[in-house]
Amino acid sequence: MWRCSHPPPKPTIAGASSGTIYRAIESLKAYLMLASELIGAELFTRQPGNCWTLTAASRLEDTIEIESIGCRLKLADIYEKVELDANH
Repeated sequence: MWRCSHPPPKPTIAGASSGTIYRAIESLKAYLMLASELIGAELFTRQPGNCWTLTAASRLEDTIEIESIGCRLKLADIYEKVELDANH
């Protein structure tokens, strides 16, 4: 689990990752990043003090819970029709 000790700086679009841009949206409580070439999900959740926690999952039997919207996602369901390269 990753935690920050101070609020992130306000990003600029040039050179910023999408995560940095998302975290600058003050009303955003959580966002989910999904891998497209392998099984993987990273859920970033805003905590008090503008810190973020990271919950990562990388197995089909794993689930990700987005508490702010009352949603539980199974990676098996997300990747059900995705053809993945066996070399990854």
